[in-house]
Amino acid sequence: MSFRLALIALLIVACGPTPSPEPAPQPVIRCDQAPLTPVATMTCAEALDAALGSLGAVHPPIATITFAYGEPCPPNARCLFVGPWVSFVVFEFAGARPVFVSVTEDQVSGVVSAGAAESWPPWN
Repeated sequence: MSFRLALIALLIVACGPTPSPEPAPQPVIRCDQAPLTPVATMTCAEALDAALGSLGAVHPPIATITFAYGEPCPPNARCLFVGPWVSFVVFEFAGARPVFVSVTEDQVSGVVSAGAAESWPPWN
């Protein structure tokens, strides 16, 4: 795990509820492989960093974080791949419904930004 992902995981734990006597477990982080064509410049760490800002300071402990290129697509559906500048991050919590955050990278400036947290999966 890279230093940046370890730092993000540490921040995630710090954003949880009031500390208990036992430390909260580290969330599992899953990162999609970058597509080769067109070449992706947005990294998993940049997307996670942007998406974490959309969660706010108070949320249940995060169990799993999944980053994927493209837009959310229902299982067994054929969805168009927009490009590596569009992605999303899914946060699964301990004892609460998961949410996802859309993340985009401006193709000119390279600035990575995140939308608001929404209920996951969006097709339910």
